[in-house]
Amino acid sequence: APHVLFALLSLCLSVHATYPWRIDSQGYFRNGTKLFIPVGVNYWPRSTGCNLWGANSFPVSEIDKDFEVLATSGFNAIRMFAAWPTFEPQQGQYNETAFANLHTMLSLAEKHQIGVLMSNFDGGMSGRLYWPSWVSGNIYSDPATINATIAWSERLGQAVAPFHKTVFAMDVGTETNNVDTFPNPQPPQIGDPNLTVTEIVSWTHKIYDALHRGCNCTVPICSGNGDGAFTRGTGWPLGGITGRVAGDTLVTHTYPVLFEPLQADGLTDTLTHSATIYDQAFVRALGPVFMQEWGTLVTGGSHQQDVYLRNTLPQSWGQGVNGFLYWMMRDPGPDAVYDLPYATHGKESLLGLFKEDTSEIKTGLVYLSEWAKKMQSTENPPAVLPENDPSAIALYIPKHYYVRGDPDNPGNVPDTVTIDGALAMHMIRIGASNRSICCTLGNGTTLPSVKSAPNTIVVNGAMLDKSELDSLKDWVYDGGRLLLHGVSTQMFEINQPAIQALLGAESIGSISDPHLGVRFGDSTWNLTTKWRRHKGWPPVPKNFPSPPLPARLRNITTDGFDYVWTSINDPQTVVALRNRYGHGYVLATVPSITASINPATDASKRDIWSAWYDHALRCLEDEHDCKTKLNESGDQPLPIVSKQRGLPKQSLTSVSRLNVDVKIGIYNGGTDPQPVTNAVKAMVSVGMSPVILNSSLNTTNLSDLNVIVLPSQRHVLLPDQNILSLFVKGGGCVLWHGYYPSSFSATGNDMIGAAAVDFRVPTSATFQVFNTSWSMGGFQTAWAVVGELSIEAPLRPTWGSAKVLAYDTKDMAAVLVNSWGSGKVVTIPRTVELAIPKSVNLLATFYKHEIEQLCMKE
Repeated sequence: APHVLFALLSLCLSVHATYPWRIDSQGYFRNGTKLFIPVGVNYWPRSTGCNLWGANSFPVSEIDKDFEVLATSGFNAIRMFAAWPTFEPQQGQYNETAFANLHTMLSLAEKHQIGVLMSNFDGGMSGRLYWPSWVSGNIYSDPATINATIAWSERLGQAVAPFHKTVFAMDVGTETNNVDTFPNPQPPQIGDPNLTVTEIVSWTHKIYDALHRGCNCTVPICSGNGDGAFTRGTGWPLGGITGRVAGDTLVTHTYPVLFEPLQADGLTDTLTHSATIYDQAFVRALGPVFMQEWGTLVTGGSHQQDVYLRNTLPQSWGQGVNGFLYWMMRDPGPDAVYDLPYATHGKESLLGLFKEDTSEIKTGLVYLSEWAKKMQSTENPPAVLPENDPSAIALYIPKHYYVRGDPDNPGNVPDTVTIDGALAMHMIRIGASNRSICCTLGNGTTLPSVKSAPNTIVVNGAMLDKSELDSLKDWVYDGGRLLLHGVSTQMFEINQPAIQALLGAESIGSISDPHLGVRFGDSTWNLTTKWRRHKGWPPVPKNFPSPPLPARLRNITTDGFDYVWTSINDPQTVVALRNRYGHGYVLATVPSITASINPATDASKRDIWSAWYDHALRCLEDEHDCKTKLNESGDQPLPIVSKQRGLPKQSLTSVSRLNVDVKIGIYNGGTDPQPVTNAVKAMVSVGMSPVILNSSLNTTNLSDLNVIVLPSQRHVLLPDQNILSLFVKGGGCVLWHGYYPSSFSATGNDMIGAAAVDFRVPTSATFQVFNTSWSMGGFQTAWAVVGELSIEAPLRPTWGSAKVLAYDTKDMAAVLVNSWGSGKVVTIPRTVELAIPKSVNLLATFYKHEIEQLCMKE
């Protein structure tokens, strides 16, 4: 009956209205009327790690103590995870013990006044997919699986319903955007190659509704995506033409260097800071933004971590971030660390905020506690965000951003848009303009007024559709200032009237020169005419637009551009121009400027590009500053950085056999066969007979060996590291070449006698050892880095016991030797077997010196 339906609806609305937590109109958490800024950790107990719900006994006292430690350290929030496979081991059959333990855990959080973000599906966590074995279909497209996810979400909502004082938000999932692209899921791949963006978006809204139905409340829901959703386009569109996944606040899972498409040089590099800030600014342009997961990914270097925190947290808050949850509270303990996921993803075993099971925060992370206390005393959001500041600069996000689900995309790809945007933010941040920066989303309609929003917009090599060019034209006419980097022939094909009006120029073809030299400001610049290349993921459709062509421009005689910069080699080729249109100005360059910037090169060469942005922005603001200065010599054109791996200048045509009798094993981690092959060839060439050791080592198959070589393997499994540690303690010698994040661990640090303190770009560096100069790089695969090792200020005494025999030209420890038990470990963080693979003699020489001079010499 209608009156019954109305009564039920009224009851539902009444319950909803009383839920205390919400996201306000500015995008911040509120508990009633009080501002709540969650600052805390993603949480697993140390004794169990990610396997909490499957532990033999639930560690109540440990959790209680942890929550007390968090509260007394200034933290007010945690994110906790309900592992679906444990809570629903068979479809429709729930593990009531797990739910009882969840109730206990939430009660403990309430006791210590710790706010809880309750996460739903674990689509990708610490390198592992947590998925019930009975799920056989894609969660987004298979009807039966969709219904199962809805039922589970309702059940989880019911479980948290009594804790309305504590649960300030729930989560659609943990990086569930990875489910149909995950490389090694458990169970086997359940991706759907025909999956559409519409199905993804629809599913997220169904889960959003199911969580609310389950708890009968309006608890704020987080989108729960990883950063790949916008830096690489792995699914789950956050906004723009492809629609928007469900969520009252969007989230970022920002980690420096390793998972960024932009490759900066470690935690102290200002470009690393800019990339982190750009991620927050990007998502803030699409909606409220919550740093739901973030961290330093290494915790061994007190200086490196401290610099990173101090240069990203305040700046992210200034972008409108509404909360900060560090990954994570503690390193997994000895009973958990050899289990999955840590056994295969070693870096995950050293990410804790606190030292082991103490209340002491790791030295380099102390600032986070200071930040938490500052946020707890903050009563209001920032008075003025950059998005509302007319003097700010807005970096333009193109309307067509995702490759997936957007057939009208004129040629934009997420990774290149991210890299170009972060580089632009960086150059402006370190420059002389001293203006705040944000991002703005192009939607093809009216852009925000220059009177209440940034009056300067920077377009960084993006391809724009007809409606975007029209809206930018109208915006400039009303007084906006547009810095347009990248003018292609395609723009004229898409909307000739608008682009001609903006430029005061027409296109008469394309430029074929690969580089253009130009005098701009006080310097001479060497510009590439190609746009930045897409790195291959996600794959673009077969009918995706061809790469843009640089337009050859000619002045329009009536009301044409007023300043022009032409090529040094060809004065007829326009490189840049400034045009007044209506009440505003446009400064446009034919090349996409950021495509000329190599983020991985030395900062001293890379960061001179800030001078380009300084001059361009001054030119847009002040007509007299726009003139090209020709009375000073300026800088020389930027050199092209070589990507070749260097070799020592000495040419060795032969090498003698070893002067010691040793038996050698070569470790094969299973994912890097070429370094193993190179190692075997080199050793055989000088009479050695190495034994290949596949992963899953045991002490028995090492008993006859004297030396084990780890030949530039990305994966040295943690259980294998434990066996290797015993081998060294017993008198053996390990040559560890190439130290990659998947192998970072406490056991590894103990053996090496040093700790991983940073991720550095894998460009070549030179060092001297064995009376020879060697030039070596790092892993050149995805997430290419060199793990930087240090013995300074170690968190444990054993992590500072090594002797550094050589530093390279980047001031990194290049060769370390550590005595461990009765044996030794020689560590070279760079990839020896990949740096000198073409010369068997040279590689054999290197091994000979290591074994004779470092392993066997007392």
